[in-house]
Amino acid sequence: MVAFSISGILLCFISWSIFNKVGALRAQEPVLFAADIHANIGFGTPGASEEEVREAARAANAAIFIERLPEGYHTQVGFLLCS
Repeated sequence: MVAFSISGILLCFISWSIFNKVGALRAQEPVLFAADIHANIGFGTPGASEEEVREAARAANAAIFIERLPEGYHTQVGFLLCS
């Protein structure tokens, strides 16, 4: 689920699959979603294979750092906006 808020006021929740079809994210700062690294990298391409995600990490010069993490691409990152 994606939570949308303005100035801390929760507006709505929608599913990731709907957001991917109708929305776009344009942030001024990098954003990490409350998911693992694989999901964050593959967010723009739903259903991305493991190799496609790894290739994207190599292209971003992040693969070595990610692979050194104890859980690698399955390391949880980001935070939940609301609970």
